[in-house]
Amino acid sequence: ADPRRREGWREVEARLAEAGAAGWSVRARALAEDEEEARAETGDGRRTAQKAFFRAVSLVEEVMRRARAGGDVSFAPARRVVCELVDAVTEDEQALFELTTIHSFDEYTYAHCVNVCVYAVALGVRLGLDRPLLAELGFSALFHDLGKVKLPLALIDKPDEYDAADWDQMRLHPLLGAKLLLSMPRPLDRSLARAAAVAFEHHLGADASGYPRTRRERRQGLFSRVCAIADSFDALTSGRVYQRRPLGPAEALRRMVQRAGTAYDPLLLRLFVRTVGVFPIGTALNLGGGRIGVVWRNTPGDLLRPRVRVAEPSGETRVVELPAGALRA
Repeated sequence: ADPRRREGWREVEARLAEAGAAGWSVRARALAEDEEEARAETGDGRRTAQKAFFRAVSLVEEVMRRARAGGDVSFAPARRVVCELVDAVTEDEQALFELTTIHSFDEYTYAHCVNVCVYAVALGVRLGLDRPLLAELGFSALFHDLGKVKLPLALIDKPDEYDAADWDQMRLHPLLGAKLLLSMPRPLDRSLARAAAVAFEHHLGADASGYPRTRRERRQGLFSRVCAIADSFDALTSGRVYQRRPLGPAEALRRMVQRAGTAYDPLLLRLFVRTVGVFPIGTALNLGGGRIGVVWRNTPGDLLRPRVRVAEPSGETRVVELPAGALRA
């Protein structure tokens, strides 16, 4: 086995120990002979998800660059891409959740918007929204951060912690996003109006204690409450802007639950946990015996039995399914 891979997993294990996760120990049974067999189980859904996801990332990049330069923006391609994402989520949401765990610094701003769209649409499916409403929700989520194109790139790409002046600037992006969407030179339709509302409200907080501050009390609409949860989960797990040190997905959920009722709608947050799983994709687990596992997929109907990609001490990887009772929330 490649010694560099073994060393890499030793580092992961050490970091888990520092985080207090070293005591986790479960027994697992093999699910597939190798990773390729596991991938074959969901091949079609995975390919559809990949195409829709990366097409959406490219589109968001183009829209944001044109908006930053003050150019005219056509949202017709965006509506088509959102419909593709809605179809991909309804076909195989787990494949898209796996793609949201890819955090590239260079593409973060664009991928973050797509990740929020994926999570929001998945939550919308759980809410029973029909396809037209899912498309409107996805469109709103895709451009919830459009206002950031009006902020200095040095602020967006700043690697250090923000100071008070930085935060004052960053907190302008919801208002800037709403203004930008409402000022587009085309007839204002319902989806653009809803996207502007989400851009304005997604940091407002479930109890209206967030930002921007308004003269009159304003409560978040349903789409804004959904996007607030999706936005925070992806931001916390990526280690950008609001949380410089990335959190594990399970830890991010725990922190969000602590703010239920203030920052997040409690009922929607509970439904979101059921959507992404108690141990979301990307959660690292110490399986004991020198083995490290990363949650690959969740088991429908049993959130405490995820499928885990395991790294053996030899450096080999395989996919296993945890038996009932192996993990506890």
